[in-house]
Amino acid sequence: MEDERNWFVGVDWAPKTLHVRVSDAKGRKVGERAFAHGGQGLAEMAAWILKSTGVTPDAGQEDSSEEG
Repeated sequence: MEDERNWFVGVDWAPKTLHVRVSDAKGRKVGERAFAHGGQGLAEMAAWILKSTGVTPDAGQEDSSEEG
């Protein structure tokens, strides 16, 4: 497993919206957006983070389907 950090995500849980910033490993801004509070806003935020980073939802998870 690789221990290197490739992305950083900062979330400001503001009173009306969630302000989110994605930065690369060197701290350079990849993107910044605001999302509504609630389930739909959180789902949109997660989708945007995945799209911004190019990471798949299962990245970093071990395959537990192997018999051992």
